[in-house]
Amino acid sequence: MARNKRCTEAELLDILMNSDEDEAFLVQEKEGDGWDVLPEDSGSGISFEETPIFSQVMSRDRYFQILRFLHFCDNDNIDKNDRLYKIRCVVDHFKNSFKNSLYPFQNLVIDESLMLFKGRISFCQYIPSKRHRFRIKFFVLVDCETGYILDYIIYTGSITEIGEIDEKFGKSGNIVLTLTEKYWGKGHRLYTDNWYTSPLLFQFLFENKMNCCGTVKANRKFMPPFDKKKAARGKYSIFPSMPYWQLNGQINVMS
Repeated sequence: MARNKRCTEAELLDILMNSDEDEAFLVQEKEGDGWDVLPEDSGSGISFEETPIFSQVMSRDRYFQILRFLHFCDNDNIDKNDRLYKIRCVVDHFKNSFKNSLYPFQNLVIDESLMLFKGRISFCQYIPSKRHRFRIKFFVLVDCETGYILDYIIYTGSITEIGEIDEKFGKSGNIVLTLTEKYWGKGHRLYTDNWYTSPLLFQFLFENKMNCCGTVKANRKFMPPFDKKKAARGKYSIFPSMPYWQLNGQINVMS
């Protein structure tokens, strides 16, 4: 890229579009004469790698000082059964904000999300197949149309905070009920994977006017018997409301 060059608007745009990602330079506007493209260390102009708003608000040392003493909980009123008690008010604030900021479209999906974490907590997930192996797991309810997170539950082990538990649905089913309760009776469609899907759960949601679709494990309770004979690749068969496909393995779908 040319340096110390007076250029027109079109030439400047071409420089910006074709420069390397790691190439830094400064641009200085000249009244009536276009722009000067200057070396990065020229001491004038606008750096495209700089975000000046942060330094204008506070210094780096001040930021680290605030970060060091940042504290959200009342130490005189601690619930030791809550593993998130130190940030519970923050978690609840964002949950309520997410719920009330957008009313979703018809299609919803529940899935798991993982957030990289390098600290020391007892409920951090170890996933050796990932590049960053230590992560915090979230169960999230997402609007399919926008990708917006409507609600979430942070996995904290056996004491994960779930709504009123009904044993017949199991832990996975109760996670679904907790996340979707606000949207019952409104004609939404919910998509799940086979960890959540069960006949009892889908029947309950259908009775509450929420249609569902998802893959399902063949050994779930109250599942109809399947033909154990392996079908040819690409073949499919349909029970009442229970199609399955034969790809590399049998895939069962419930709706």
